[in-house]
Amino acid sequence: MMVFLLTTGCTDDKTPQKQEKEAEEFLEQLETTKNETLESQVENEKAIIEHQLFIMEKLDIAGGKFVVGKEVKDDEAKHLAEKYAEQMKKEYPNLSVVITIIRDGKEITSVELD
Repeated sequence: MMVFLLTTGCTDDKTPQKQEKEAEEFLEQLETTKNETLESQVENEKAIIEHQLFIMEKLDIAGGKFVVGKEVKDDEAKHLAEKYAEQMKKEYPNLSVVITIIRDGKEITSVELD
């Protein structure tokens, strides 16, 4: 009798169909849009070793993370962050934009535009 009470007390009142629908809705919010033009521009930046861009219109955010080489000075990194944040904001004016620059595993600058 005690085992029965413990298992019934811990059950979730959500049906599997409701849980699946909630999961699908959550995943839809995480969908990202590609911008091939912007991707190409970033790939051609010599200072940027690695990058990740994201445009999540359903969450009203866009941005990216750029990893730069050790030789990249702070002011150059700041310029790159500002350049791409402004460009993304022009293309996606209704989204909040964040560009973060990483060097040697540490964030050195970040630009946010609302």
